[in-house]
Formats: sequence, structure tokens, C-alpha cells
Amino acid sequence: KAVSHHKKAELKRISTDKECAYTIAHYLIAHKIRISYQYHYQQGVSQQHLEEAQNLWKFIQTLTKQKVQCCNQLQSHLYKTHPQLIRYCQEGFSNWILQLVSQYPCATALARASVGEVSKICYVTGCKAELLINNAKDSVSSSHSPIINSTVSALANHIISLEALIRSQIEQLAHSPAIQGYE
Repeated sequence: KAVSHHKKAELKRISTDKECAYTIAHYLIAHKIRISYQYHYQQGVSQQHLEEAQNLWKFIQTLTKQKVQCCNQLQSHLYKTHPQLIRYCQEGFSNWILQLVSQYPCATALARASVGEVSKICYVTGCKAELLINNAKDSVSSSHSPIINSTVSALANHIISLEALIRSQIEQLAHSPAIQGYE
């Protein structure tokens, strides 16, 4: 009945399966607080545990959005500071790239580094470190600004910490009473 009233309020008159599914989904999104999940009560999960799990999930979604924003910003800075690394970031930032960029925020800094220093980064072998350093020496990077360099380093560190926080929060959610009672 509530979905029907919601449909009328939105002035929707067409009743196809697709439109009905859209209206139900839109109602669920718009009126989250009014919805009661009786199934969970039958499983012995309290409303408080359910709300805590929902709040934790919203927090995880917020952290994920922040991470995506930081990744997008870092990607745009990499075009100026480390254009030779863009090919390694086609499917997102791996941990070794983030650590590399954190320690060597511009191609000039990486070009000055030794193979031994760079190969200390996890998943960077001596051969890969040598290749990265040689590519950095031949780089066409246009930015040598200390402000941009500190921004790149800070973004990489922030993404690393966000990934760790997201993992820990997901682990906490997986062990929450609301999820345990649902399984």
C-alpha cells in the first residue's frame, strides 16, 4: 500500500514489471527508516544490532567513496609526476605502486633512488626496480613542485590507510551479531 501511494505521489501511471521494480526500489531507498525487517527478528537479531550493521555498512560505503575520490585525484597527479607509471595503474592502484609513489612522489626522486632502496618495496624485484628507475630517468614528467609532490605522497598514504580501514570494517561487519544471526 505504501509503495502504491509512493507511485501515485511520483505521478507514475505506467505499470510494467520494470516500472514496478523501479518504484519499489525507489521507495526502499527513499524510506529506509520506515522499513522493518521482520525476518531478522525471527532469527533473534535485535533492531539495535541491525541498525548498527546498517550504520557500519554506510560507513564502509563512505570510506569506499573517499578511496575512489583519492584514487581519481592521485591518477590525475600521476600524469604530471610519474607518467611512466600510468601503464601499471590501468586496473587500479596496486599496493606496491602506492608505496612507491608514497616514497618517491615524482620521477626525479625515483631516478635518484638506488635499486636496493626501491627493491625493498614489497613485490618490487631488483630487475623491476632497475626498470622503474631507468624509466624515471627517461620520464617526461612536467611537475617538480614540492607542493604537488607532498600531495601525491599524502594521497598514496591516505589510500593505503583507507584500504586497511575498509578491510578491518568489513571484517567487523562480517562478525557482527546482525550478520551472524542472518547466516
